[in-house]
Amino acid sequence: MKRDIQSTEAGTDPCAGLGRLRRQMLFGMILGLTLALLPLLAQAEILITPGRVHLDERRPAATITLSNSADGERSYTLALVSMVMQEDGTVRESETPPAFMNDFRDELRFSPQSLTLQPGETQTVRVALKRAKRLSDGDYHIHMRVSVEAPEQPADTGEEQAVGVQVRFNIGVALPILYRQGQIEATGTLDALRLDTNDPGAPFLEARLERKGNGSLYGDVLVLSGDKPIGRLNGVAVYTEIAARRLQIPLAALPSGPLTLRYQTPKDQGEKVMAERSLQR
Repeated sequence: MKRDIQSTEAGTDPCAGLGRLRRQMLFGMILGLTLALLPLLAQAEILITPGRVHLDERRPAATITLSNSADGERSYTLALVSMVMQEDGTVRESETPPAFMNDFRDELRFSPQSLTLQPGETQTVRVALKRAKRLSDGDYHIHMRVSVEAPEQPADTGEEQAVGVQVRFNIGVALPILYRQGQIEATGTLDALRLDTNDPGAPFLEARLERKGNGSLYGDVLVLSGDKPIGRLNGVAVYTEIAARRLQIPLAALPSGPLTLRYQTPKDQGEKVMAERSLQR
């Protein structure tokens, strides 16, 4: 991120400092809001399909399609990054990742690594394992980060603008690349269910999803009040670097009776139940 803040010096007017402070506070609020919206801005700048890349022994290569969804020319850089899942389900880049991530990165190749696209233009990126046989049996994953180099915007030089701001963000998105080799087994269990109705307008259900075995989990979470779905989280993963993750599922309505929490395979995999737990009220 490049940030260049220019400001004029306050004169002898005792109110000048207050005006400058207000403008600086306003800039801080705008900058903070921009930082909070960076993931959404990145999604608005580029369309990536698919959202997850699956490789295996029978299909050690795949393609990713990048499309410029912005209204101007954009340049992109691609890189493999080691992102470790936390117990709250977020993934964070790590300088000391598990050894399996380094092994996987060493055997993974992709091209191109940088590109420039016009609005609406698309580009295919090929991802392939170079020497899969060098990897031990296991469940591997790493993330590909696609960074968008946003065009630089000129600072506002209006006479009444005491604080000129020139900001250039390199925003991006990351998608997981997964590979399984050998005999992989994984099961899930749900426990520690707790219903929070402190805010009747925004109830939610908390739970813990535990993973056992040498593989990761991936599926959808569904909350039922009787037979009626009142909450859902799609694409819930538990990677092999953690044994469990916490869940917080917003509910569309206050439940009127017992709740059922279900973890199932995605729709394209038959919605098979992997774990289920009930909560009596």
